Amino acid sequence: MKKFLLLLLIGIMASCDPVKKLPEGEEFQYDIGEVVYYKIDNMPMLIDKRMYKKGKKMYKVVFKNEDGQLLFNVVSEHEILSAPPFNRARI
Repeated sequence: MKKFLLLLLIGIMASCDPVKKLPEGEEFQYDIGEVVYYKIDNMPMLIDKRMYKKGKKMYKVVFKNEDGQLLFNVVSEHEILSAPPFNRARI
């Protein structure tokens, strides 16, 4: 009985794994360390981390607000790519 419960627990934990990998054949558009611009406020952001959550490519970004404070945010790749080309940058 203990062996069954242990196997059941392992199966449940494996199915609830929060870390998702990018599907085969797909790639992230931007690399860590690239500077991109967000379409809403045209604010330059540094890509800190790439993530794949809920079937979407996401980026954890770092940026400064008007007061000079460093802030963090999570932005989808779609939001970055939907910015007009003249607002996008790769430095």
